Amino acid sequence: MKRSNEIGITLIALIITIIVLLILAGITMNLIIGERGIIIRAWEAGRNYEESAKREDRELENYFDDIEEIVNGIPKEQNIEIALTGEKLQTSLPINLEATITDRRKRSK
Repeated sequence: MKRSNEIGITLIALIITIIVLLILAGITMNLIIGERGIIIRAWEAGRNYEESAKREDRELENYFDDIEEIVNGIPKEQNIEIALTGEKLQTSLPINLEATITDRRKRSK
């Protein structure tokens, strides 16, 4: 007695499934480690972030120097001399902060 309705996977179905899985694995590997893959993009994004952070730190340092110059009324060059010599300058001139900020805005335009 031979059964005509046997349940199971044929060899052809198994081979087709393996081929489809290999194709999907190839596409996935190309997306991950290809020329413009995820790993390379993540590395580039990290490098761009570090460069941007350094540039932002330099800009902030310049802004802080400008603010210190405005508040103290001492140019940056004199601040460097003070740091090197350890002397503090005594200024008897009153500082008009609004006028200084307005003058800086006019000069920057």
